[in-house]
Amino acid sequence: MPQPRRPGAGARADLAAPGVSRYRQLRAEFNAALVTLYERTALPVLDIAAIAGRTDRAIYWVLRKLGAQARRPDMCRPGVPLRLRRRVGPPPQPLDAESYRQAVADFQLVVQRLREDAKARHAADLHRATDRAAHRTAQTRHRMLLADARSLRHPAAAREVDAAAGAELKPRAATRPRRQPSSRPRLRPEWAFAEQRVLRQQNMRMMEAHAAKREAEEKARAAAPPPPPPLPPLVVPPVDPEKARRINEIAERYYARAEEEKGPRIRKLW
Repeated sequence: MPQPRRPGAGARADLAAPGVSRYRQLRAEFNAALVTLYERTALPVLDIAAIAGRTDRAIYWVLRKLGAQARRPDMCRPGVPLRLRRRVGPPPQPLDAESYRQAVADFQLVVQRLREDAKARHAADLHRATDRAAHRTAQTRHRMLLADARSLRHPAAAREVDAAAGAELKPRAATRPRRQPSSRPRLRPEWAFAEQRVLRQQNMRMMEAHAAKREAEEKARAAAPPPPPPLPPLVVPPVDPEKARRINEIAERYYARAEEEKGPRIRKLW
């Protein structure tokens, strides 16, 4: 059984079909212009690649796929990475100056139209993806709302069932005799009282030991002798300038004599 299609899907597919044929037409015009520039002009391949926005290796790859004839047959021997077709028959006639300029202009126009077509196809793909995402979001939101509605209906039905069951059980509960609480107090076992008594005695002994330790520390602190008085500050006598001058003279004479008596430096002893 065929699945029903959404209204917008077929329309978008019909609109996308002319874009594909337009791209193929522009690509055919690009290939023809490229082969014309390569075979019938002396425009360097680097310049052709710059106009097309590609590398020279990519241009050579396209020319090899299109079966273009090489400009220099002597370079097309086995092992050459270009591997273009050898020239068979007379070479194509080169274009004159006017035709040369027209061919370059046509190639630039085709490249510009290809770029615009790529941007248009990218925008169309983005718009299509946005519409698809919005449609899926709406579907997910609708499913979530339905699931929430179902989950709300289930508790309501469950509450109704519980209420009906409770109404049926209430008369039985009223007729059942209730157990009377005992007036006699519950007796605790003797081991519980003994354990509490032992713990209480241990806590009392520990508190007495701490109190005795604090009292002994206070008594030792009170019986300790007072600390000695602090030492007076150190007084440095003033320096006599005459003594300092004589000491400096003695030091200068000593160092001068040491420099005079210094012998040759021994760098090695063996």
